[in-house]
Amino acid sequence: MIRQSALLAAATLLLASPARAVDPGKAFAPDFGTSSPFFSLSNTVTVTYYGWEGTTVFGHTLWAFTASQFGSNSANGCFGWMPAATCAAVMGTTVAAKPYGASSSPYLPGQVPGPVVSSFGWTPGTEIIFAIAVDQGDGFNWFFSGSPSRNSDGLAHVAYFDPILFPLGVPGNQGQGVVPQTAGLSLYGFEDVAYQYSDWDFDNVIFAIDQGITTETVPEPATMVLFGTGASALAALRRRRRPTTT
Repeated sequence: MIRQSALLAAATLLLASPARAVDPGKAFAPDFGTSSPFFSLSNTVTVTYYGWEGTTVFGHTLWAFTASQFGSNSANGCFGWMPAATCAAVMGTTVAAKPYGASSSPYLPGQVPGPVVSSFGWTPGTEIIFAIAVDQGDGFNWFFSGSPSRNSDGLAHVAYFDPILFPLGVPGNQGQGVVPQTAGLSLYGFEDVAYQYSDWDFDNVIFAIDQGITTETVPEPATMVLFGTGASALAALRRRRRPTTT
């Protein structure tokens, strides 16, 4: 767990700054996502993909990129609505995927086949750029972790749902209710649509991170899962969700 002193320091910093209002039709404030990058602290990364909120129709593929792969893919035109002719193939690690179309059985606990676990090698101390390729039926949109400048709307598209702050689980469609079987889990969620067109509920790609430990000098596993996101999670304390209308 994050040390109490760190939590209190982050909370003090956050409470000293003004909150951004939740826009009508949005589940959370524009800055709800975390822009902190992910860094591997071991030579193996394990990601558990829990699936998607039940109303998600767009397909998606969850990727993990090194900074070099991200740069090459971008330079080769792989992140456009349709890949450019210069993009022979997307370079990176495929973590999990959902096909385009509505599904009554997301890969959530208790569902078949259940959460998908993917482990892959990584260089310790280097950034893991998580990304989703969103299949909208006639083309693709891409969203990335880390710097919001990587995204078309300039906003962070990954949020952390701390089970202490969200004890009932990941909020459901448009922030109403909860995604079944997510209570008590430390989860991240991607928003799969640009802010101006979305309900901004971050429940379209739900996953957890468990990084192995290689030395005694690295943080404990729970700390590694939360690193770089504790402040964003605490920010939820001061950004109470307002009911949205449908």
